[in-house]
Parts: sequence; structure tokens; C-alpha cells
Amino acid sequence: MQTKNIQYIFVAMTILLWSFVPTVAKLVLRNLNAFQVLNFTSFFAVLSLSFAVLFQKKVKSIKNYSRKQILTMILIGVLSPFIYYVLLFESFERAPVADAQILNYMWPIFVVIFATFILRQKLSIVKLTGIILSFFGAFIVVIKGQFSIFNPEYGIGYIMAILAAMIYGLFSVLGKKYDYERFSSMLVYYISTFVLVTLTVSLFSNFVIPSFWELLGLFYLGGIANSIGWVFWFKALQVGDIAKMSNLIYLVPFLSLIPVQFILNENIQIMSILGLLLIVTGILIQFKTHRK
Repeated sequence: MQTKNIQYIFVAMTILLWSFVPTVAKLVLRNLNAFQVLNFTSFFAVLSLSFAVLFQKKVKSIKNYSRKQILTMILIGVLSPFIYYVLLFESFERAPVADAQILNYMWPIFVVIFATFILRQKLSIVKLTGIILSFFGAFIVVIKGQFSIFNPEYGIGYIMAILAAMIYGLFSVLGKKYDYERFSSMLVYYISTFVLVTLTVSLFSNFVIPSFWELLGLFYLGGIANSIGWVFWFKALQVGDIAKMSNLIYLVPFLSLIPVQFILNENIQIMSILGLLLIVTGILIQFKTHRK
């Protein structure tokens, strides 16, 4: 099969897997809290990524890391997956899933912001325009075009979704600064998350036995979408054109609205879609500038 076809297969599988994450997460969060969900999903992610590391023959990479590098990866893993997914799952619980997912896709904006300070990248007028446009899009998502429509009940959920985007933006920049091998470093990130969230559940929550369907959803989130999904994404970047792959991945927040609408029966408002369009437009403006 030609490389051109393979790259689109990989990115299509990534988009498909990630598009169902908000809906599945919302379903399992009906009876489990964010820490309990992350406890199971990180466990399944560790199992899946362990197989991926063995299959990709990346075990040697882990052995070659110094103690300082392992410690750095553990600290990065505290940011994401741990803090990132706790905030994201909480936002799904406390706000409409569609809005939380849209606000979460502001993370590329925060990549640019953090890269300015951490990687010393220049913040041009065009990039600043893209940032302002995306933040305006987020503002529209929250107020739905009118202050009178804003529901303060969802305020905490909106804040958590934006904080999750900030955390993931910082995580992405640190991943760029500390350019570790992708598969092995993701495994270390999830191992540190699993250990930390297990301690958190034992101290501040309780361990539960999920139902069969909940367990299936948890396995999908951790063992498939958040592990195999990343494998497909790394493969798409490896064999395909990075610019094209990065543009196509922004189909995820749009396609994720479909199962939210038909499975969760959550009404998707026109202003939310408009806000998402502005956010993605702002991101793409910056991306084009970066390419030049």
C-alpha cells in the first residue's frame, strides 16, 4: 500500500477513536467520579502502551534513560495525563459535553503562548491575531452570543475545560523541549499517572467495581482511544505530511459533536459551532504562520 494511503488510514483511525472520547467519558462519569475513571483508564493505557512499546521494540529506549530523565518524565506525567484528565473529566461532569470539548480544543493556543516563554519563540502580530480570534470563539461558546443566556451553573465546568487546555498546552511544549522517544515516554507518563491517581483514590475517594458496560467504556478510553489512538497519531506523523495531518486532526471536535447529539441527546447550539469555527480558524492562522 502506498505511503499516501497509509497516512490517511492512520489519521482517520485517530480521528474516529478520539471523536467518541467525550461521549464515552460522559457515560462512565454518571456513576464514577473523575479520579475513579482516570484510575481505570490509566491502568488500561499502561497495559496497551506496554504492548506498543514491546511491538515497536522501544524497551531499549527506557533502559537508556538516565534517572534525571525518568524523573523529568514523571513530573511531566503529573501534568498530563494526571491533572489534564482530572480537569477534563470534571468539565464533562459540570458543563455540557459539547461546550467542554470545544473549549478543550483551545490547547494549541496555549502551546503558542507557552512556547513564547519556554522555547523563546517569537510572538508575531499574526499569531497574536490568531490567539485573540480563538479566545473570542471561546467567549462565544460560553455566553452563546448573549450574556443573558450564560448559565452560571456551568461556570466551574467551563473554567476546568479551559484549565485542561492550558495544562495540555504546557505539556505539549515541555514534550517539545524534552524530546523523548514518543512511545516509551508516553508509557512512563501513564505509569506515573496510574500510581498517583491510585494514591489519590485511596486517600480521598474509594475503589469501585464498575458494571460490565462501564468497564467496556473505561477500556475504550484508556486501552484504545488514549493509547492506541496515540499510536495511530504518531504513525500518521511519521509516514505522512505533518501539515496535512495536523489540519485533519481538527475534524475531531466537529465529529465528536455527532455522538454527543445522538447518543447523549445533548442539544448542540449554533453559537457553539460558530465559536468552535473561530477557535480552529485562530489555530490554523498560527499554524500557517509557523510553517512559513
